[in-house]
Amino acid sequence: MSTCEQGGCRSEAQTRGRCESHYRQRIRMGIYGWRDAGPAREHVAALRTLGWTWEQIADAADLSTYVAHQIGRGKTRHLLPESERALLAVPLEARDSQRSIDSTGTRRRVQALAWMGWPAREVAARAGTTQATLQTLILPNRRISHALARRVAAVYDELCMTPGPSRIAAGKARAAGFAPPLAWPDDLIDAPTAAPDLGEKSTRRDALLEDTEELLRQRFTLEQVADRLKVTAGYLAQLRREALQAGGVAA
Repeated sequence: MSTCEQGGCRSEAQTRGRCESHYRQRIRMGIYGWRDAGPAREHVAALRTLGWTWEQIADAADLSTYVAHQIGRGKTRHLLPESERALLAVPLEARDSQRSIDSTGTRRRVQALAWMGWPAREVAARAGTTQATLQTLILPNRRISHALARRVAAVYDELCMTPGPSRIAAGKARAAGFAPPLAWPDDLIDAPTAAPDLGEKSTRRDALLEDTEELLRQRFTLEQVADRLKVTAGYLAQLRREALQAGGVAA
């Protein structure tokens, strides 16, 4: 007969090496017993968002893939404290994997970079893939590997505030109504239901003038701006003169 592992106790061990009394005591202390799976499920969901596969989560927590999957999918409402501790101890860090995720955020980044003059072929090359592959994967309702999505996001972070070399790409993107980088807050660009913040609605004339001033601040010439916006330099000069007279453009 084995005795209770609790120091000083000579009663027979019943469960987990302890007598019934000390086992119940540890349940009341929260050491044993079942826990609500909610916190662990939320943690697993966050890991999945960061690119973790079920196998990677299970390995990091030293649990079976089945347990991680059941908890993450909401198939179980309770889990043991040691399983909860193991899952919550897995750090919330991004992991490269081939697990597919929604392509919405990647599509928005590619479109915003095009608005800045960075063609898809350049973005794809910098992200280590081909233009055809990238453009196929970012179609609506398509999915993209987390690893590629992260690489595109890194390209976006590097280039989103820098004018690109292609006036053609910028013109097509703006004609298609793509949103610029400043319209996408970092915490919303990946949210499928989010909408770009384009400011108050303005007329075509106001939009042309705003784009013109922004590009001129980026040291484009008026002729280059006109080429990008698909209008004549004379028309833009006229808009600027009229706005100047109305106090809308700095001299």
